[in-house]
Amino acid sequence: MPNISALLDAGYTLAADETCPARGDRCECGLAAHPRRSCVHPYEVIGAGGVTSTIKLFTESMMAYCRQVLRTQCVLENNSLRTPPLASYAAMYQSMTTSASRSHFRRQRCPRIGSLTATLQYAVTLGASSVELPGGYEALGTPSTFASITHTLAANLIT
Repeated sequence: MPNISALLDAGYTLAADETCPARGDRCECGLAAHPRRSCVHPYEVIGAGGVTSTIKLFTESMMAYCRQVLRTQCVLENNSLRTPPLASYAAMYQSMTTSASRSHFRRQRCPRIGSLTATLQYAVTLGASSVELPGGYEALGTPSTFASITHTLAANLIT
């Protein structure tokens, strides 16, 4: 709640927040800051009394905006992949598969990721072309498993 209070005290408005991802101003994942990729997460808004909620439509509109502006160069990225996926992320992940030419995932830290192998296989089913592995990943799977998944990720990049 301290972060929410700080945002509200600083003048947070939904209208100003919604323009940020497209502009890239002071936004980590804006298209202006990263011209070939767009970082997507379920869009969380602060409502009356500091209550937060997610707006699926805005997330999907930003994915469509990336596709419109960057066309086949659009790479949608998410930094929270895990298995099982969080409920608020599952629908977004499915939308990512139809909204971009490529998708890239960063996995959660090892304690939150669930099974690394299952998470990597999930990324493959989502059409990912790359996945950033956690430090110490070698202890979480076999070389043959990682080789197989790497081959499939590379195939996703080509198709």
